[in-house]
Amino acid sequence: ASPIADAMAITQWSSSNVALVRGNTWGNPNLDEFYGIWGDSSSGIIYIVGQCSQYGVSTPPFYFDTVMLRWYANNCSFIGNSSFGLPSSSEWVQGIWGDGGNIYSFGWTDLHQFTNERDCLLVKWDASGNVVWNRTFTSPGYYEENGYGVWASGEWIYTVGITSGLGVVNAGTLLIKWSSNGDVAWNRTWDGSSVD
Repeated sequence: ASPIADAMAITQWSSSNVALVRGNTWGNPNLDEFYGIWGDSSSGIIYIVGQCSQYGVSTPPFYFDTVMLRWYANNCSFIGNSSFGLPSSSEWVQGIWGDGGNIYSFGWTDLHQFTNERDCLLVKWDASGNVVWNRTFTSPGYYEENGYGVWASGEWIYTVGITSGLGVVNAGTLLIKWSSNGDVAWNRTWDGSSVD
């Protein structure tokens, strides 16, 4: 078997004495990194999100990262997983939130390969891990937008990240408000005297 380059671990801790109760691990021969976790209090299901390296066929060959969503029961037993990736690009994701039976993950994609441009990437999943829709956000020109956090309530979704476009002098904070069908309602930036 091939060695595991990097693996995911999910653990459950007791709230009274911070003792490890149980855990579970998963990994493939390539690189797997998971950064976001959200628990559904009504079902007890735990969702985690990150990226999984997939081998892309091209010349020369590249590894492309795809968004990976995995979910577990509250005893850390595995239930299922799903993935999403745009053609010939890599996606990274760090933020996750659930609302109204849907899961939202937020990160970025290098869809415009071999430039310095990155676009924010928002993916809406149903509770079974099916992709409902995906949306990207970019400012005009070759700029970098990276996504880090997402929060949803009712008909609105809010995401936060950074941008080097939209008139900011340095890398500035980027706040985007989206509708429940993925349309951008507005975006706001904040640019301090250095990178924010």
